[in-house]
Amino acid sequence: MREFDKSQGVTNQKEFNIWADNISSNGSQSWQKTVAESNKIDLKKLIEHTKFSSLNSNVTLQRWKQEHPFHLVDPSPWPILTSLVAYQCAISLIIVFHNIKALHLPYINFLYTILPENFKSIYLALVEQGIIATFGMFPLIVVTLFSLLFILTCWFKDIVTEATYLGEHTKAVQKNILFAFALFISSEVMFFFGFFWAYFHMALNPAVSIGCSWPPLGIEVLDIWELPFLNTVILLSSGVSVTLAHRAITMPLSFKTEKTSGTLNSNIIPVEFNLKQNVVNLDSKYKNITTFALSLTVLYGFIFTGIQWYEYENAPFALNDGVYGSLFFILTGFHGFHVCIGILFLIVCLLRNIKDHFSPRHHIGFICAAWYWHFVDVVWLFLFIVVYWWGS
Repeated sequence: MREFDKSQGVTNQKEFNIWADNISSNGSQSWQKTVAESNKIDLKKLIEHTKFSSLNSNVTLQRWKQEHPFHLVDPSPWPILTSLVAYQCAISLIIVFHNIKALHLPYINFLYTILPENFKSIYLALVEQGIIATFGMFPLIVVTLFSLLFILTCWFKDIVTEATYLGEHTKAVQKNILFAFALFISSEVMFFFGFFWAYFHMALNPAVSIGCSWPPLGIEVLDIWELPFLNTVILLSSGVSVTLAHRAITMPLSFKTEKTSGTLNSNIIPVEFNLKQNVVNLDSKYKNITTFALSLTVLYGFIFTGIQWYEYENAPFALNDGVYGSLFFILTGFHGFHVCIGILFLIVCLLRNIKDHFSPRHHIGFICAAWYWHFVDVVWLFLFIVVYWWGS
């Protein structure tokens, strides 16, 4: 049997349902007053933090009556739409990689038909000169990427709403999310493991066609103590700053706080609502530290990406320069792609921190972002040691 709010005279599931129905009939303001009084929290701050008055308390309280602490996700169109748009992204990239002529693309002909007469001759000339052939997929790729970004934004918005305002992410749900994200990072580890396997296979047993040496004959490698070492310092510094941000979020838990009694079990009501320090959220000092550290981490990520791009532009070898160029650009390129994803992840966490979405006991989104960023750091260390140092 779960523990319930003794101050309200609730001792079992049946009485809890009656208590919840009474709160539902009195509206969300009464609910907030009840929670605020039982936890000795300022009612105004509770309303400002949760914004619960704008939500339907009837729907939320019905979910709290369930007999288990898990979140039964409502039907959503975002997964199938994400799959379709991701499929379109893959098709677009295949068309670009195989250099399919722009004149053979249906949408090119469609654009030609809808253009004004004054621009048709210019457009056709660009196609014939190969400019549209090079950037022929650019409009479609841009539309596809923006569609994917929009769909993911809507999907993540729903998740943030469920976690922050509806309180669906109980302790049990948070444990499952962390476990699932750990499995996701494990799959990413195996993804890079395959490319490192190929690199070691070619480096430890170089073929005759590349001169029986590694790096292959004719390949001028990069100096590891210039841009690669600078990028290593920057990425490791970003790992320190994101750890500082995490420490600032959890810092209030290091101090002894007044324990409140008579609270509902955290498996029934939202995590933010059952402890005083969770509703009040972060102190302004710790919030400012978290904001500064996250901003610094994002800045480090942008600097790293810019230096990596500059290195690509000035590298003495290209992607088509044999197996060395292929493996180098695939390994560092996929790592750079993961850095970009991590930057977006951290930007979302930064905005959520500014809007007071994180509390010392409930910041599961930030934990996932920090894990992902540390994973990016570790992969780069392996790249620096294996590709830049040992491989040179």
